[in-house]
Amino acid sequence: MDKRDRMAAVIRSLLSKTTSSGCTEDEATSAAAKARILMDKHHIDQGSLGMEAEGTTQGYGAAQKVRNVVFSDYVALAVAGFCDCKTWKKTWAAEAQRHVFFGLDSDTEFASWLLDSLCTFIKGNLPPVSDATPRERWAYQRSFVRGAAVRINKRLNDLTNERQAAQHRADGRNALVVLKGAIVEREFQALRLNLKTSTKRTKGSTNASGYAAGEALGDRASFGRPVSTTLRIA
Repeated sequence: MDKRDRMAAVIRSLLSKTTSSGCTEDEATSAAAKARILMDKHHIDQGSLGMEAEGTTQGYGAAQKVRNVVFSDYVALAVAGFCDCKTWKKTWAAEAQRHVFFGLDSDTEFASWLLDSLCTFIKGNLPPVSDATPRERWAYQRSFVRGAAVRINKRLNDLTNERQAAQHRADGRNALVVLKGAIVEREFQALRLNLKTSTKRTKGSTNASGYAAGEALGDRASFGRPVSTTLRIA
């Protein structure tokens, strides 16, 4: 813990001294005044205190595939950027794979929920293609899920870029955004993970109509935060 972290901890302790926690009104007022002095002196605001207090964690989303196309790979990368998280894929027992998200608690919770929600949306709208041979059905559905996932990937990336551009226009460098990135990067480095970059590509020809239908589905996907706050996937 560096000097700024220690000072943030002192300030949080002072701010916790309220009448509801058993302090007198004079004690609570005095503690709040001391906290404000320290916050001004060390350039620490309420937003940064909240981020440091929230902490970082890992969230998970199951890898999803249709017709051997692991379409969740396309979605997970964009979801991570959209939710200000880092992501990688991990193989668990029995060769089961999960996407791992790392970031602030609320961000990883949202990323895990959003990935599973989008994958369920794609699989739930997979067309049966009953009037086709097995080979044609296979090709159509493979292309469909790939088209949907790629379109969702692009939409999420576009939204992320628009948000970052707006933040930059607001004041050049949004202090809380920079701080969030610094917190996540610091804690990520502390994990000392040995991650490898994968360049595996999906093989097979593309069915144009299936891919286009998938893209149309991707245009209908929703990226809003859920109302529930108990979404963590263990």
